[in-house]
Parts: sequence; C-alpha cells; structure tokens
Amino acid sequence: MRRYQQQLHSSRQIVTELFDIEAFDQTLAETDPPLPLFRQTLKNAAKTLKELFLAGRVATELVLARAHLVDLLIVRAWRLYFDANDQDIALVAATRAMS
Repeated sequence: MRRYQQQLHSSRQIVTELFDIEAFDQTLAETDPPLPLFRQTLKNAAKTLKELFLAGRVATELVLARAHLVDLLIVRAWRLYFDANDQDIALVAATRAMS
C-alpha cells in the first residue's frame, strides 16, 4: 500500500507537467467551442507521457497521472454544461469486463 501511495503522489506531480490548471481554466473561459481545447490538452499530455516513459518513468505512475488528468478535464467539461448545485444529475462511470 505504501508503494501505491508513493506512486499516487508522484503521478500528481507528473500532472503538473502535463497540465497547467489555471492556464487551462483561463483559456477555457475564452474558448468557444471548447472541444478543440480539450482534445489538444489530451494530445499534448499523451506526447509528454510518452516522453516521460521513454525517459524511464514508472509506467504505473504515468497511468495514474493520465487518469488524474482525465478526471480534471471531466470536471471542467461537466461544469460547462451543468450547475454545480444541481442535485438531480450525476456522472457515473462504468467499465466492461474484458474476456
């Protein structure tokens, strides 16, 4: 469990290399339509993650970093279309078992 906690901490540090939250939020407020900004952010992150992997970073840290980045982006996309105080709606994620 301790190792996972260390990887989680490292992955959150990696996210700061992938994504400047304040700059993204500012650009998002000035961008219409927003979809190209989200796509470009993911594309840039994928490139950086690949570079980090090739430089020897631990793959599990990179996977966790990408998941954290996606979570941050989903929250921002959600806020574009739904009121944070709306109690009648929820975001649910599901996975399909692989056979």
